[in-house]
Amino acid sequence: MHGLCCNSDLALVTFPRGVAEEYLRSASTSSALPSKLWATVCLLQLGGSGHLESLESVLLNPPPDLEITLGSFALAMRGHVKSPESVATLGELLRSSDVNIRRASAYDLRDIGTAKVIAPLSTIALYDPDREVRYLAVSGLERLPAATFRLCRGLNNRKTAT
Repeated sequence: MHGLCCNSDLALVTFPRGVAEEYLRSASTSSALPSKLWATVCLLQLGGSGHLESLESVLLNPPPDLEITLGSFALAMRGHVKSPESVATLGELLRSSDVNIRRASAYDLRDIGTAKVIAPLSTIALYDPDREVRYLAVSGLERLPAATFRLCRGLNNRKTAT
């Protein structure tokens, strides 16, 4: 799927961006899950990160017959979910039964790098059974400025004091 999407991306650049996105948005609502996954990856690669939410339930508990497709989806997802608005969805996807989805989610949370990523990385990813997910959590938390941690710690202390 990853290769197919890349080839499709090449074909899509021959269309005006708006037209390509319109067709992909339509395909991303398909009842055929492989088509929906493909279209969502292409939309993510075009810079749209709001399409991940529509797949959250499938990505949390994927059907076993899609293992290879989901592995390709997760690989294509890495580095393409950049919006801080996606932190909540990525945080939920850290609970996926598929390790590749958890890895991709931790990777993208690490790269988003705002204070919003502290909670999912420190409470879910840091305790994941998979070593790579834990590594990405540590790496993501390490990248944040120390001032961010002090601010968050101060806010948490205020919450417990009240």
